[in-house]
Amino acid sequence: MKLTSPSTDAEVELALRVLEGCCLIHPQSTALAHQHNAIQVLMNILSTRGVLEQGACLDALISLVMDSSSNQMDFEKCSGIMEVADTRQISVVANEICQRLPSKKFPLIILHNKRIKGDKMDEPINRALIDKWNNADALYATPTGSNDDCLWLNHVICLALFLFL
Repeated sequence: MKLTSPSTDAEVELALRVLEGCCLIHPQSTALAHQHNAIQVLMNILSTRGVLEQGACLDALISLVMDSSSNQMDFEKCSGIMEVADTRQISVVANEICQRLPSKKFPLIILHNKRIKGDKMDEPINRALIDKWNNADALYATPTGSNDDCLWLNHVICLALFLFL
């Protein structure tokens, strides 16, 4: 079968949802995804497609890296966390979660200590956000040498399970 037109946004989203489901119910799918460089493809989709596909893409990423060290390493090689979220995006998500929680407390925000002390933190808006999270006891800076990507994804999954179960 030969494709004659590019995929629509809805078709891409559906394909990503199928990938997510396959990885969740069939562990060998994550190995196949690794063989086909799925993490790199998803990172490309994340940076080039619209909001509909981005949401499905993030869900698929979590499913791919959840139980696959090879996909986790691919995610790290792509600087996955740096690509997925910057400080302001993290703030938007944290504020949204805060509003949804009955306690109205900030969720735990996990960042590598390099991100808290890096060049971007010299910007006043970023420094203000870091200070706000510190004052709310919501920020955890992972130590040098730790795998903050895996810690971060683990807490995202745990929070999602907590909120929706």
